[in-house]
Amino acid sequence: MPLDPGQWVLPSNPGKLWKLTSRITILATYALSRFWIRYANRCQLHNAEVLQHEVDKSRREHKPLVTVSNHTSCLDDAVLCATLKVRSFFHLKHVRWTPGASEIAFTTKRYVYYFSLGQVVPVLRGDGVYQQGMDFCLEKLNERGWTHIYSEGKVNMTKDFLRFKWGVGRLLSECLVVPTVVPMWHVGMEHVLPNYPPYIPQRNKKVTVLVGQPLDFRELVDQMKEDLTSPIEMRKKLTDLIQEEMKALRAKAEALHSSRKR
Repeated sequence: MPLDPGQWVLPSNPGKLWKLTSRITILATYALSRFWIRYANRCQLHNAEVLQHEVDKSRREHKPLVTVSNHTSCLDDAVLCATLKVRSFFHLKHVRWTPGASEIAFTTKRYVYYFSLGQVVPVLRGDGVYQQGMDFCLEKLNERGWTHIYSEGKVNMTKDFLRFKWGVGRLLSECLVVPTVVPMWHVGMEHVLPNYPPYIPQRNKKVTVLVGQPLDFRELVDQMKEDLTSPIEMRKKLTDLIQEEMKALRAKAEALHSSRKR
């Protein structure tokens, strides 16, 4: 059964034991994920330094950051581990938070605690942009944190380009300081972890990751607020702009992937 909203276990004020266990969980997952994507498989990174720079800048200048990527496999979070250096995952305050579907990632107590310790936030698909999980992500951004969003809202097994959900638009329009957005597109992760049973991670598969240029929406958000644009229109406009950027990034990533000899 999916996680009941009443089973929320993320502490608002985590203690030392939670922080220690969370750090161990994140670093162990980072090490295994990085090894599996970069060394057990054939991962080619493009513009990884752009993402690393923005993550470091967010931490150094105490500014919120939103990263956005496509979602083709339940192992997609490992792409961040393959792209970024270990320092990006060492200090809990600066590790990414990411929404995860409660009916997939939070179905048992074991999963609930693993993903919660890994800074995955349960969201109920279909409950809209105003729910506890999205409120929590917004709160972390207001604390100048980092949130990673899969704007398709689910694992895309058809590879059709899906309309992005408006949650990312809400985060950008309502954050006290408009976050920088870094888009990224990866190709091949559905072969590393197939979307059908027996769900066994594979080796020697070709993966391509392309990081796009940072997007700054501060002037646009300020202008829309000055024009008294409705919250719905703001969410849609911002999400549509990111969606168009991701379409262009997808075309480039797929071309790079197709051109690889191995």
